[in-house]
Amino acid sequence: MEDGAVREGVERMSASYYLVMDCGGDAPVGLDMRLYLTYNLGPMLRAADPEFTWEKIVGMTAKDAGDYLEGIAKILSKDPSTFKKYNPSNGWGDYEGLREAVRAFVVDCRTAPKAVIGACL
Repeated sequence: MEDGAVREGVERMSASYYLVMDCGGDAPVGLDMRLYLTYNLGPMLRAADPEFTWEKIVGMTAKDAGDYLEGIAKILSKDPSTFKKYNPSNGWGDYEGLREAVRAFVVDCRTAPKAVIGACL
C-alpha cells in the first residue's frame, strides 16, 4: 500500500494495529493494545527498514511482531538525526512519537505473545 493510499474511494491517512487473541470462544477477542501510525511516517520507517510495508506485521504473532518492531526501535534510537530529517512537514507524526509508540507496542506484544496482529489499513 502506498502512503496515504486511496482505497474504496477513501483516502487513508493512518494505520491502526491491534492484538487479537483466540480465547476459545466463538470469535477472537480484540485486546486494548494498539499502535496508531500516520502514513506520513512511511519514509522514516523505510529508512529504518527498506523492506518495511504497512502490511508487514499483519497476521504475525505478537511475539514475532514485537521482535521485528524492537529491531526498528533500536535502529531508530541509534542515530536520531538520520531519522528526524524525515519528520513530516505538516506536523502529523514525528521521530519521537514514532519511537515511543513503537516501544510501547513492543511492550504490549511481550504482554500477549500468542496474540495475532490485526490492522485497519
